[in-house]
Amino acid sequence: MPLTPANNYTATIWFCGGTDLQPDQWTATWNIAAFPADDTCISITPDESTDWNDEEDLPEGRSMGNMIVLPDGRFVILNGISTGTAGYGNTSWAIGQSFGNNPLYTPMYFDPERPAGTRFYRDGMGRSSVPRLYHSSALLLPDGSIMSAGSAPSADYIGPNTPGYPWVTEYRVDRFYPDYFNNTRPEPAGLPESVSYGGPYFNVTLPVEDTSVLANTKVVIVRPGFSTHAMNMGQRYVQLDHSISWANGNATIHVSQVPPNPAILAPGPALIFVVVNGTPSIGQFVMVGSGEIGRQQTRAAAALPPNSGWTATDSAAASSTTAPQAASSVATAVSSTSRSAAVLFGNNTGPANDAAVTGTSHAPSTLHLSIFTSLFASILFWLAN
Repeated sequence: MPLTPANNYTATIWFCGGTDLQPDQWTATWNIAAFPADDTCISITPDESTDWNDEEDLPEGRSMGNMIVLPDGRFVILNGISTGTAGYGNTSWAIGQSFGNNPLYTPMYFDPERPAGTRFYRDGMGRSSVPRLYHSSALLLPDGSIMSAGSAPSADYIGPNTPGYPWVTEYRVDRFYPDYFNNTRPEPAGLPESVSYGGPYFNVTLPVEDTSVLANTKVVIVRPGFSTHAMNMGQRYVQLDHSISWANGNATIHVSQVPPNPAILAPGPALIFVVVNGTPSIGQFVMVGSGEIGRQQTRAAAALPPNSGWTATDSAAASSTTAPQAASSVATAVSSTSRSAAVLFGNNTGPANDAAVTGTSHAPSTLHLSIFTSLFASILFWLAN
């Protein structure tokens, strides 16, 4: 879940779905591909307790899903299967060679800030036409959309229309546009190219006429991570502490650096967003710390100036009707064969032929399939910026 000032950057990890196969069931003597995927979720906050907590269930069982954190603190859960598990082989019951079957095409949102029982939902979600099983991948892009690619549940390349292989090697790419693409995007100025561990705060300016949105404004750093095999251990969502001064239609957001603890967010490239009422700005690449593995310089965090020019009462009405600030925890995104884990997990400006969350179709792409799809994409975007 998101690491925020409200939870003192304490990590809570949710594990959702996967398979409930018992140890004595992991044999090739029966049809594992027909075994229903699990629909339960559990959570743990390991810095506070070693106890596991039962959480609400997924809308359906899902294994090998990708859980991608959005700049607003929600997750999109996409890809995966409803029966079977990861892996492939030449057993009599394999689907071609796949140990998984019945791919899931419709993604969902997971909002940790919603009341229990309502956190998973599909309002406005579109549907992909591309099955994504073993070796699928997904990645948050700087504009806040999600690239989805891959699927290769066989030992080698399997081309389209190969007899006996319904799930082939997949080269097409989907791009999903979350619902905030229907909104006007914030346009902040002054976002830094690098942030340190502690030290002086920095200022970001933002045109704001309606001060009611200021209580629902935040600055976040997202590391998209490298999503493959339903795991995304590098994914992080860190909300920076801030205060806001407002005058004459302009807000100055005073933003703390990353907390002086590199364990919260390791050094290296990430994306920084300003999120207003649940709508993020276009992400900008930012270098965290030295950008290199090794000991990092840390400094005490400078005190922020108090809010000025507006009050919380200005935002009271808006707070009850707009997306809340993300709070309540996240660390790394973990997913496994047995469970998928979220650690962390109008005027559509995207191409009309991409697979949007609002429901349009997708366009094929020849992006080379690899289990390192996300790493490759991350490097390309980094070099381009």
